[in-house]
Amino acid sequence: MNNLILIRTISMLMSSILITWVNGIEPEFYPNVNCPLNKEMCRTMCKSYKLQVPKPSVYNWCIIGCHAAERGNRHCKRKCRYTDVPTAKTRPACIHGCTTFHDEQITCGDHVHVNPQIAAHHERILEEARVDKEEKEKIKILNDDHDKLNEEHDKAHLANHIKTQKDLGNHITPHNGNVEEDVVDENEGPK
Repeated sequence: MNNLILIRTISMLMSSILITWVNGIEPEFYPNVNCPLNKEMCRTMCKSYKLQVPKPSVYNWCIIGCHAAERGNRHCKRKCRYTDVPTAKTRPACIHGCTTFHDEQITCGDHVHVNPQIAAHHERILEEARVDKEEKEKIKILNDDHDKLNEEHDKAHLANHIKTQKDLGNHITPHNGNVEEDVVDENEGPK
């Protein structure tokens, strides 16, 4: 009888060590059977809430949290903030569905083989962002060049105007915004 208990204990210990070892391996070497994830997986992830009271509400809120994560919502607490009564049971169920889906997503990875349509969509968005950034940089460079040309043109025009006024015999002082203009008071002469 003692040998039978010892054998059971050793086999349980070995199986737990094996499970720990298998779970510690990277997803590339031990692929998850449930990849790629979809909405149908939410039923399996929320199975533990199926029989909790109040029966449909707790399970349904777990499914709602899981579906929110599947749509790309990363903020589980925000999504599950306004759950039904009793919130002490429905809110943790909603957060569980959301975080479990994200954990499974991390296990599956975010590679192209997971869902090629989503990967193509993300690639298109990244390409559009890159093109938009390049266009903004080109426009900024053109604006900077235009500002430099305007400044040079203004300086040349001012120098030409001063030269013309000197040739005509009018005295003019260049005004660059830093010099106070001459103000004549009625009682006294120019400052």
